[in-house]
Amino acid sequence: MIIDHIGIVVESIEEASVYYARHFGYAAEGAPVTDPLQEAEVLLMRDEKGQAIELIRPTSPTSPISRAMKKGGGLNHVCYRVKDLAAASAHLEQLGAVSVRSARPAVLFGGRRVAFYFTRANEIVELVEEQSPGTGGGK
Repeated sequence: MIIDHIGIVVESIEEASVYYARHFGYAAEGAPVTDPLQEAEVLLMRDEKGQAIELIRPTSPTSPISRAMKKGGGLNHVCYRVKDLAAASAHLEQLGAVSVRSARPAVLFGGRRVAFYFTRANEIVELVEEQSPGTGGGK
């Protein structure tokens, strides 16, 4: 597994992107996108070394992110890029992680599937597949 990005829950994508650009040198990769399946607006930002953060704003009260926003937002998850989503999911489950959100396509990642787990170490882990099934394409 390779770290793909760190997810950060924010109240305003616009304000947070300015903050991370000014103070940490991150630049937006495109414009924010709304993902109806995740019920969130998201923006991927990357620094000059290629390290990425994902800014996440809930778009509805039923969004899984809404609960985190009610607690003040901030650091939410670590996302790992994996070659085989099913195998990586099985590995986490063998370690005692619990599925929080089953695999589903993500707009931010061009339809590649993501899955979320809660680990025994009280962490939220996101898995993102390197390519969509049957495509051979990546990021």
